[in-house]
Amino acid sequence: MVTVSRSLEDLVVELKNAVGEQFVSDSPEDLIPYLRDSFSALGEKFFGKPAMPLVVVFPGNTEEIQMVIRIANKFRVPVLPVTFGTNMAGLTIPTVESSLILDLKRLDRIIEIDEESMTATIEPAVSYGRLDFEARKHGLKTVSKVGGYTGGLVGNFVSANMRPFNARYGWTDPVVSLEVVLPTGELLRTSSQAVPGFEKINPYVRLCFGPDFVGLFRGSLGSFGVITKMVVRLYPVGEKSEFLWYEFGSLKNLLSAIKETQRNDIGNSVMGYNAAGLYSIVMDYGDRKDPERSERMKSLIPDSSWYLLMEIEGAAEKVDVERKIVDRICLERNEGKLVRFTDEKVVRYLRDYTTHRGQAVMHQCNGGFFGFWCCMPLSKILPFIEEVGPQFEKLGLKDVICPDEPLAIRYAIIPFDRGTTMVCGISVEYDPLDKEQTKKLSEMVQPLIITMLKYGGTIPLTMQQLTDMLLMPSYAELIRGIKKLLDPNNILAPNKLC
Repeated sequence: MVTVSRSLEDLVVELKNAVGEQFVSDSPEDLIPYLRDSFSALGEKFFGKPAMPLVVVFPGNTEEIQMVIRIANKFRVPVLPVTFGTNMAGLTIPTVESSLILDLKRLDRIIEIDEESMTATIEPAVSYGRLDFEARKHGLKTVSKVGGYTGGLVGNFVSANMRPFNARYGWTDPVVSLEVVLPTGELLRTSSQAVPGFEKINPYVRLCFGPDFVGLFRGSLGSFGVITKMVVRLYPVGEKSEFLWYEFGSLKNLLSAIKETQRNDIGNSVMGYNAAGLYSIVMDYGDRKDPERSERMKSLIPDSSWYLLMEIEGAAEKVDVERKIVDRICLERNEGKLVRFTDEKVVRYLRDYTTHRGQAVMHQCNGGFFGFWCCMPLSKILPFIEEVGPQFEKLGLKDVICPDEPLAIRYAIIPFDRGTTMVCGISVEYDPLDKEQTKKLSEMVQPLIITMLKYGGTIPLTMQQLTDMLLMPSYAELIRGIKKLLDPNNILAPNKLC
């Protein structure tokens, strides 16, 4: 464990000289909020117990970040970068004593939107919603990921190695190039920006000049460097878009429909959900507390049903033809039926969620979120869910809003790159103040991982415990070797990745 070798007072003085007195705090009321997120109560076994940080710093630009990192090396203080948005996976919780929180929320500029290359150059505190709003002024859009409008792109796309939830553009890497402050305080630019001056002339090319160093930072959990700028892909807004929602009597038929639509190269956003998943999308907290409305919606969403949500977009003629093809696949060949809701609020929620995963991501209402996502072959999803379902049912947990009802398990099946990569997600809401519920869900994490591995499931990131538990020795040693090379003092996000 890294320890502080000089006094806290000297550290704080140097930090204030670097970024300004008002942007440094060691007050407990400013530090405590960094000790938890919606998942952290469940993840202590894998992430470690939260540890009170020494100080939080809010730098305003790249140069100030470099100064902070050099000061941290001087004092041997571990640094944990925090970007922007609502953290949902315990990844930015300090678990090393006496750390420095590097909060990047002041770096919030959209520096450029380039229509020709269809990219945006942004800083870490730019959200999906804000970038999408600005991009649409140029006939472009961003593609959202879990977290909806308020999520940050840099934290999701780079540190956590996530991808947009989009069948057309999803698994193709949206990150073009990066500006990074390394753990020593040195500055690195990747891709075409590796040529001095190209950060202004042409930062828009990912693969050039040798190894793909963007990939080095994907999924590194902030351990290899602090991302200060990112060039990210944008996508064209089509002439026409249409939203299609179908109901199926079985998961088998849903999976077949997903496979066929993707083999026909159809759909931007394509997502499959069970009844509990759809219910959580269309019902907000007030709806769920209203017995009459709740019962009415449950009568329209049978527990045994599975649902396909799809957005098709492009030239008007193309959209019209694709609609007919999707109808044929879903209605005629896979025994589905078209879902038509008349409630304007429900339709608004569905459209918003199908496009952006907005509305607070399936109306999380209780502060705790248990989310488990993995990639596995399409043929493995059905047996995986059939095995996982009873594991949750044995817990005997109750719904956090309606305690007379069993805890709803929400399943999501999402194709990326036309189904060549399939994501299977499981999520529940929980009450982090309910110790029994939290303990039972926490004990589910390892069995879920074991079941996932049984069916060939992978996850887009790792952390120290998984690096040691899952990876072949040569792979794990390579990760540790890169960390040691870039961060000889083990300053940046120690104990997170390796």
